[in-house]
Amino acid sequence: MPRVISGSARGIKLDVFPIASMRPTSERVKEALFDIIQFDIKGSTFLDLFSGTGQIAIEAISRGASYVYAIENSFESMKIIRKNVSILKRLLGTQINLEVVFRDSFKFLNEFSGKVDILFADAPFDMNISHDVFSKFERVTRNLIITENLHKVEPIMESSSFYLSKRHKYGRVSLNVYKRK
Repeated sequence: MPRVISGSARGIKLDVFPIASMRPTSERVKEALFDIIQFDIKGSTFLDLFSGTGQIAIEAISRGASYVYAIENSFESMKIIRKNVSILKRLLGTQINLEVVFRDSFKFLNEFSGKVDILFADAPFDMNISHDVFSKFERVTRNLIITENLHKVEPIMESSSFYLSKRHKYGRVSLNVYKRK
């Protein structure tokens, strides 16, 4: 069962999705992700695309992000995210700036007029992050873009505004860290 690793909600157990097709980010990869962005997360705005169970969004709030968007288009996943956010609110008893949006991630990106500091995208593994898709990411992001995908899939090396800073391998998956030029 996933749990919040660190921060104000440390140790809180999160609900998981009961269907085999769901592929939540592993504890190891989640911990690595937040180690990578540990100096950037506090006070940031954070966008979690393809949010799944919401565990990455909740971890971002726990670690001090000032505002988090969790975007998901699966009705079943939204029920789990809302349940996890409810658990978090009940246990912390504080105002939580986590906006849960039931929407296709690409439609959200097309309509979103704001900017976030950090964008995390854990798209379904059968979805290719093309240059067109990546340009949508960079349009709404100020500082960092992190993508999670199968390690055998070649990442985008550079775009007009971002470059691949590091690629971290964890078993079959990789975290690709992009920084603004």
